[in-house]
Amino acid sequence: MSFQINNAVLNDALRALNRVVPSRTTLPILSCVLLKSDGGKLSVRATNLEVSMEFSIDAKIKDPVNIAIPISKILNVTNSLKKEELEFSISEGLRIKITTQFGEYNIVGVSSEDFPNKAEIVKENSLSFAAPDLEELINYTIGACSTDDLKPALQGVFLNFNEAKTTFVSTDGHK
Repeated sequence: MSFQINNAVLNDALRALNRVVPSRTTLPILSCVLLKSDGGKLSVRATNLEVSMEFSIDAKIKDPVNIAIPISKILNVTNSLKKEELEFSISEGLRIKITTQFGEYNIVGVSSEDFPNKAEIVKENSLSFAAPDLEELINYTIGACSTDDLKPALQGVFLNFNEAKTTFVSTDGHK
């Protein structure tokens, strides 16, 4: 398995995915990012089992790719490099060699078999908002969200949809 990719593009995707990866987890595979491709584009995905994020990135793929890599390790490599082409070579023992203009890095990957499958979303009903309207609604309700880590259920905005109206509700237990 091997492919070539621009570091700037990969690093931008990894930084965004790093926000989804849990800092502490009982499942070590969740601290990894899944790299998968069957030919055209490289799919890079991370999840914490509640939220998943995926990027489809242009890459020169020589062989099909399907491996999980600890995001902290690959992010350390991509953060330390400039805008340059990276050559990834993955051996049988899940060893990943990243070759750059100035040297090479070696990382041990994880089997992708343990990585959670992508959740299939069934679109029964859909609703669309204009971006400025949605931003206004979120900004209006997010101020009342709890910042207390002991109350994770109060750290979000509840959305209720029906045919007549859409309701956004948030609270910190006091407001």
